[in-house]
Amino acid sequence: MNINISDKLLYLGAGCGIGLVLGTLFAPKSGQQTRQDLSNTVDDLTHKVQEKIQSSDIKDTATHTWQNVVQKGKNVASFGRQRMNESVEAGRQKFNESMEDEDLGER
Repeated sequence: MNINISDKLLYLGAGCGIGLVLGTLFAPKSGQQTRQDLSNTVDDLTHKVQEKIQSSDIKDTATHTWQNVVQKGKNVASFGRQRMNESVEAGRQKFNESMEDEDLGER
């Protein structure tokens, strides 16, 4: 019998769901108290993550990386704009040359 990854994930999700339901049913606290505790835990974790981010160089590194990406994007856009303008100008020159050739051919 072969069990692929999607089946394993399905079994894992079902097991987590069953555990969550059974844990809630047999919890010694009321629903309101459980929700309050869960909310407090999430708030504490959020504050801890924010403190870790502020105390580490992750924020500075991310800001620096983002600025590099934006600058490279501006450079690429500038280069593309320059190439576009050169192409348009070359097209105008060819058009003007072809119009001059027609004018000379008609004379």
